[in-house]
Amino acid sequence: MNKPITTYDDLVLYEQQLKELLAVQKQVIRYDIEEIKGELSPLTRVVHTASKFFTRSKDHSMLVNGISILTGLIFKKIIVPKTGRIGRIVFPFLAKNISSHLVAENKNGLLDKLASIIAKNK
Repeated sequence: MNKPITTYDDLVLYEQQLKELLAVQKQVIRYDIEEIKGELSPLTRVVHTASKFFTRSKDHSMLVNGISILTGLIFKKIIVPKTGRIGRIVFPFLAKNISSHLVAENKNGLLDKLASIIAKNK
């Protein structure tokens, strides 16, 4: 503000200028946030993929649970006894987590394949 406010009209004009400046600053901030999101998208994809190794799928369907149990049994009985102590803990954990995400993402396709296999056997 260059000149002092002396009248009510000057105050209203100054308020209008501040509102316009605020609107421009909001647009600049939104643009900057979108740019940052664009620059960080590869990192977010990597983190999302890595999280599949350390967390199980939130889908608690019978198919996901069955695959998780089957994977755990296969790793505990067949693969893991030949590894060290850390391998006995880490491998089944990672395998269950990864398989739960894979099955949850492809659940409909797996159910269709299972239905076609059952239909062929009848």
